[in-house]
Amino acid sequence: MDAGRGWKHDCGVYHKRTATLVDRMKHPGGSSSGARWLPLARWVGWPASTWSMLAAVITRESSGRECASNGGVYLGLMQIWRAHVSNPMRLFIAESNLRVGLRLWHRGGWRDWAQTAY
Repeated sequence: MDAGRGWKHDCGVYHKRTATLVDRMKHPGGSSSGARWLPLARWVGWPASTWSMLAAVITRESSGRECASNGGVYLGLMQIWRAHVSNPMRLFIAESNLRVGLRLWHRGGWRDWAQTAY
């Protein structure tokens, strides 16, 4: 019985630690650098070869602000055109914005960010 309770306790502790780390990854705080979003980008599936350009795009497009908007047409971290999604408000969630950005990147590379990527 003691071993079972110990495992159950440890499981709760690990779940709490994991939840804290995931929350910190999704809401990093800190400077206006795009680099602070790289752990979340890795979580979403961005390849390591794209991270430096991704950080530059995020910095140039939104200054690392999750809720950035350019007149309501381009939204979120990567300033994605609202027509790319059925619910544009989801683009204000960093994880969703990075997922849509990854999908666009798979389709055409950095073409959608040609003005800021270089």
